[in-house]
Amino acid sequence: RVISFFWDIPGETVKKYYSKIIQEIYKIIPLWSDIITINLPDWIHFSKYNVIKKIKLYHHHYMHAASSYYASGYEDSCIINIDGFWNEDKTYWKYISQSIWKWKWKNIYKIAHEYHNKTQIGIGMTYSLISKQIIWYEAGSTMWLSSYWDYTRFNHVNIYENIDGLSSFLHPDFTKGINFSDDILFFYQNSFLELFKKNCKNIFWISNDDSQWDITKSIYADIAAKLQYDTEKAIISIAQKGYSSFPSKNLCLAGGSALNVIANTKILEKTPFKKIFVQPAATDDWLSLWAAYIWAHYINPNYIFPSFKNASLGKRYSPNEIKISIKKYENILSYSQEKNIESIVAQKICDWKIIAIFIWRSEFWPRALGNRSIIADASSKKLAEKVNDIKKREKWRPLAPMLLVEDLKAFFPKAKENYFMTSIWYANDDALIKIPGAIHIDKTARYQTLQKQQNKKMYNILKEVKKIKWNSVVINTSFNSRSEPIIESPEDAIKMFLSTNLDYLVIEDYIISKEKIYSEYTFCYEKNIVNLKDKLDVC
Repeated sequence: RVISFFWDIPGETVKKYYSKIIQEIYKIIPLWSDIITINLPDWIHFSKYNVIKKIKLYHHHYMHAASSYYASGYEDSCIINIDGFWNEDKTYWKYISQSIWKWKWKNIYKIAHEYHNKTQIGIGMTYSLISKQIIWYEAGSTMWLSSYWDYTRFNHVNIYENIDGLSSFLHPDFTKGINFSDDILFFYQNSFLELFKKNCKNIFWISNDDSQWDITKSIYADIAAKLQYDTEKAIISIAQKGYSSFPSKNLCLAGGSALNVIANTKILEKTPFKKIFVQPAATDDWLSLWAAYIWAHYINPNYIFPSFKNASLGKRYSPNEIKISIKKYENILSYSQEKNIESIVAQKICDWKIIAIFIWRSEFWPRALGNRSIIADASSKKLAEKVNDIKKREKWRPLAPMLLVEDLKAFFPKAKENYFMTSIWYANDDALIKIPGAIHIDKTARYQTLQKQQNKKMYNILKEVKKIKWNSVVINTSFNSRSEPIIESPEDAIKMFLSTNLDYLVIEDYIISKEKIYSEYTFCYEKNIVNLKDKLDVC
């Protein structure tokens, strides 16, 4: 019996509130638990506190390595972690940001890592800092923006001091004049950020007059292109070192930088690796799950974990909970429960309707894979723009095509199965003509392939779509607005549906529309009733 959790607390905070943390851990751990797996700095020792029988601490990068390998289903693999940073000891000046591991002889072994101090900033933190502080977007948006312009404008700039495997760190010019403190939260303090921004403006020749009215044609798109280009080179350099250290055909990637899907594809193109597996929740969010995997392997080292095929690990809402949520809004929503919901949804998609999907369990990572999704026909660029408007998303950000695995080669001839959307591939001419709404400016797509065992209802919807329009491709994006978490509950789904221009909402076998609202609006208009809310009694 194991309880596993990830405690994401900076080492300095741990040091300051040492005994308090131990007491809090003791409060939340059930008495029946035999083994507790936890993520805290390695230098913490629980034994002297005698608060529980057994606590097993795992190294942060070791858990990242395990997260990717145990989910892959590979027999052997090189494993690469590219993370933000993790402090190794209580001096706070011994950090790891990048490491290489291998799976062999039924165990995970560290091959190489690069200790560094706090003045050296690794790949993950570099990408995040320049994205947020200079380009003003999250790392994922920067990655897509990089396709719009040309990195050669900044050929004179070296973002990384050395592009040499694990020794790739931010160039010191970016941190010139900054006095680093012992506080790990220093990277988020104004004293650091203001000097960092000033240095970046000098390096990239940014003036106060630089406008962002169309960022895809601005200096910021050039910066994004340069950041992405240099980061790809740094990541490929680490991958090449990994292959030379352990020449497996398989590569597992973990850490936040593993979500850079463009770099992942470049690894396949420019290194000898034949297969890449990226653990879908590659950041720190779900390290507790993988700590439990580690302990399970320790108990039974001969057990081979099956390949991770489904990320639907969230809560499933009961039919009664769903019905109660829908009935709360029955005075303003039209709804019906349908036996052939898949064919109805498929027809709506082919009629160019935008549909929000809420089925089964929520997925446990940053992207929706069909359970909490907004989907639409991929044959229209304008429809894709409308979806981005609904989500309050930048127009230049691409939407992912979701398609049956048997249709993959028709549009992406050399691509491989990609259920978790962890890589991109190059679209052929047929794709540019038939599914332009799912293709990015650089003629690539972060595609998602689907098999029946992964998501039966969504698979059947795509099958029905194919019957109507001869291909199964739809655009798929997460069911949320910009900067908001992905929808979790039926009521969350209904509230977003009401507050946006979504055409239909599907909750399991229910299809919900705004027909009642539209009819009441027409009635109010004809009767000159000014306040629609008075008529509908909408809170």
